[in-house]
Amino acid sequence: MTNTIQHDILLFGPAATAVGSSSVRVACEPGSTCEQVRRAVIEQHGSLAPIARAGRLAVNGAYTDGSTIINETDELALVALVSGG
Repeated sequence: MTNTIQHDILLFGPAATAVGSSSVRVACEPGSTCEQVRRAVIEQHGSLAPIARAGRLAVNGAYTDGSTIINETDELALVALVSGG
């Protein structure tokens, strides 16, 4: 059996509205990358799939690329892309 780590993902705007909460919890394997966490959000919280596919994951207040390794103590946030002027 694989050990998993529970990560709380902070949500804002349309992401929070989609699930009716300011955060969701996802289970990932230790040493997961941002991309793996993003895919876990899509798999475990289907209503966030469109936002997670187009949005960005921030780690400790900074946008990262998909290869960044997530630590158990990192603060994660899913930020929906917005358009406008």
